[in-house]
Formats: sequence, structure tokens, C-alpha cells
Amino acid sequence: MQSDCGDDWPVGNRMNVLDARTFELLGMIVNTSDAVQGEAQSHTLAVCDGRQIAFVRDSFFGSDETSCSIKDPEGVIIRAGNAGFEDTVYYTMSCPVVCETPVDLAISEIGFNSAVLFWTGTAADYNVQYKATTATEWQTVANSTSPMTLSGLLAETEYEVQVQSVCGTNTSQWSAPDTFKTYAPCSDVQDYDDNNYTSVRLGGKCWMTSNLRTTHYADGREVSNVLKYQSPENPDAEANAALYGLLYDWYDALDVERPTKGTQVQGICPAEWRMPNEEDFAALSANDVNTLRSTNLWITNPGSNATGFNMLPSGQFNPDKNRYENLLGNAYFWSADSSSETMAHAHMADCHCYMWYDFVTLKNYGFSVRCVKD
Repeated sequence: MQSDCGDDWPVGNRMNVLDARTFELLGMIVNTSDAVQGEAQSHTLAVCDGRQIAFVRDSFFGSDETSCSIKDPEGVIIRAGNAGFEDTVYYTMSCPVVCETPVDLAISEIGFNSAVLFWTGTAADYNVQYKATTATEWQTVANSTSPMTLSGLLAETEYEVQVQSVCGTNTSQWSAPDTFKTYAPCSDVQDYDDNNYTSVRLGGKCWMTSNLRTTHYADGREVSNVLKYQSPENPDAEANAALYGLLYDWYDALDVERPTKGTQVQGICPAEWRMPNEEDFAALSANDVNTLRSTNLWITNPGSNATGFNMLPSGQFNPDKNRYENLLGNAYFWSADSSSETMAHAHMADCHCYMWYDFVTLKNYGFSVRCVKD
């Protein structure tokens, strides 16, 4: 709010500014020096927060020729007159809309043709603009809110993206740009025995969507100890293998003596694919285990398979008891990371709990294998 008062306005003239509902004194317009004849003085008071305010004369004297006007932040005159006006003026202050620029723009769940954007802001609606870093023209998505999925992107392409607040008819500055690169689409793969596998991207990697069923390494060598689930309750080993995949001990799965932790090892996987390590499983386990489990075959608590991973309750081979266990109840997977000469990391999900278990066990147990591709 601003007052502009003309000449012959003496020192000490005051106009009180009150909250019209609570009568709280918000401030005073006070003349601090005599106005020079023919010149105007300007006083500014910050009271802009959308409330009704009252202007009340406290000490206002001078000649009737002294003029004074009170204006809102847009320059609209609220009250104007000479020094003699004494009536109280009420006015609801309409503040200019401050449209804040969004902050903390982040990108996640990057796929081959989509990505999810997150940001922080105070507006109800936002504009999002994006383009390939090699392009010159932006594409805009209006009426967006956080989070939003940006779709229809090109695979293996670097993009930059910005967000803008929309506040009625006003807009903010665009946020600082952020960049990301889409992945190549995950492809199907075939093992040496001509078994076919589909794949899905999770945690930035392509994962097979079914358990490995090969009896040979990619170079044609035979796997020495192929395990097919068989028990009195589930006696058909061939049918079990076709549905749930084969089980392998860690030595056969890795095809090496003891790799350094965190290294990438092809092992029993097809060419250009490899055994997952602890880093890969950490990224995979960021997904709720319910979204990884298949929608059927589990004794209880089947999953939604929302991720497409299609985790199956394929059980294990227990060498200590020389028997197969937990078909329909548990899923076990080998990690490439060794813990000691005889122990290695593995991961398990069971039908009674909605969580992953990361554990260390003897390398001669029989678990499932899921291969990954970078």
C-alpha cells in the first residue's frame, strides 16, 4: 500500500492502518518532514496479506489544499482527498499473486519410453516442458501435478525437462533444467538349449521374467549338476522344471571358483547376460515384493506381479537333508557375490511375508537363477 501526499503536509501528520476485524494496528503512514510546496511525498507500508484493512486519521492537519491519496499494490486509488477528510476508509487488500518457481525436480523410474517426474511447489497446477537435448523446440504438458509420468519418449535418448508453476493467469519462472537418458528396450533372449525368455526393466537392468532352465553354458558345455524339483507331493520332475525352472548350486551357476564381490560374471547365463550381484538385488528389492510375485501358484499371498517380474515359488534343494523343499511356498535366488570359500549371498521371498530376505548360505544348496542385462 502506498500514500502520496502533496505539498503543505506538515511533519507529524499520521494515518493509522488497522485490521478491520481485530483492530490490530498494522502500521502508520507518518510524515517525517515538511513537504516542500509544489512537491509530493510518497510513503509505503507493507500490509498485503488479503485481509480487510481500515485507514483511520490520527493526526492529520494542514491546509485544505493539501491532497492525499492511498493506493493498493496495483496502483489503484483506495481513497483520495484533501487534508480535511476524516471518515474511516475500509478496503480489502487484494495482493498480487506470487507464483513461486518449483524446486527439487527429480526423475525416477526411467524406462525406454517413459520416466516419472517429481518436484516440490505451492501451486495447484504446473506446466512441464521437455525435449531431446539435441532438439531446439520444447514440448509442453499443461495441467500437470507431481508426480507425473512422461511417456511417448524415444529409446536411448537424452532429454532435458523443466517445470513451471501456474497460478491462475500468472506463471512462474521455469525451474532449473534436469536431464536424463532413456534406456534401450529390454529384449527376449534364448539360451543354448533354445529355451526362450522374456525380460523386463527393473532398477535400471533387464531381468528375465522366468527362471533359467538351461542344462548348458553359453559355450555348449554341460552343467554338471542340474537339479529338477521332485518330492512325494510333487513327483513330476519334468513338469516342475518346465513350469518353475531348474535349480543350480552356486558353483554351477557362477562357473567360477570365487569371483570378487561386486564383479560381473556371466556364469550360466546366455551371452551378453550375467548373474545378478548384491547391487542388482538391492535395486530390485526397492520394489514391493508383492509387485514382484506371480499372481498364482503360491500357497497363500500371491502377488500382483505389477512389475512383470513374475517371481515363482520354485522351492530349493537342501543338501543337508538331501531333499527338495518349499515348492509353492518360497522363492530362492543366487547372487553372484561370494561370502567365503563355502558360503554365498542369496535372496528369498516366502508366502507368509511381504518382504525380501537377504541371507548367506552354503554354496551347495540348489536355488533358482534369474539373469540380468545392463
